[in-house]
Amino acid sequence: LDNNNGLGAGATYIFRRIDGVWTQEAKLVPDDIKEEIFFGNSVSISGDVALVGADRDNDRGDQSGSAYIFRRTGEVWMQETKLIPEDNSRNDKFGGSCSLRGGVAVVGAIQNHEHGAAYAFREVDGVWVEESQFLPGDRSVGTFSDGVSVAGNEVLIGAPNTDRRAGAAYVYALNNQTPFCDGGETLEARCKLGSGGFKIKAILKHGVGCTSIEFRLDGRPQAKHIVDGEGKAVVKWKRISGGQHEVTVELGCGDVLSRTTDCS
Repeated sequence: LDNNNGLGAGATYIFRRIDGVWTQEAKLVPDDIKEEIFFGNSVSISGDVALVGADRDNDRGDQSGSAYIFRRTGEVWMQETKLIPEDNSRNDKFGGSCSLRGGVAVVGAIQNHEHGAAYAFREVDGVWVEESQFLPGDRSVGTFSDGVSVAGNEVLIGAPNTDRRAGAAYVYALNNQTPFCDGGETLEARCKLGSGGFKIKAILKHGVGCTSIEFRLDGRPQAKHIVDGEGKAVVKWKRISGGQHEVTVELGCGDVLSRTTDCS
């Protein structure tokens, strides 16, 4: 960390490639720089606008965090605004990850709501306005927003401690706080006879964007799951009576898939 403005204050450097040579163009430091805010722990740039996180800033309590927008005008980079979400509080670590595309900034708060959260800010008539908050759909999700990326109308959010630390990533529609479904999700349901009676196995595939899903058998809720890193989730039922049974799965985005299986 750059300690010129105090231990752990931080700084961000911008380099520009001119005629094949990378040359330092600017050193960014916020107007309210102070010790131990870790300014520069996350960075993103889009055109002449830079987004810089400081996840240990303390405007709303110790390590509540913040993020800063800088804009290049002519040859000079100047601070434009400071981003802090409305519900920001102690130990949220807002600013631990960030991504900038055009007039949209997405910033992660890895310890917000215990499991993490991400926020989208949009530039409207020169003012950066908080637009959305993204939360995991399942309490078993861990370190949600450890990494974030925005492109077009979609936001990709990483959660490396999910699924016994195997990790997962979730896709959201930018203007919708629910997980993003791309229509490619599929549901399979199979029934077979076992030693204790019929058994049904249901498999959801291609559900990478689904943070939380709920399986039902004949309309009765059975279990909530999160998909693995490959977008797959499996649930099994034992000691099922003979006949036809309907298996449904409700995705976090609100879509419902249904399959009928015959146990005979």
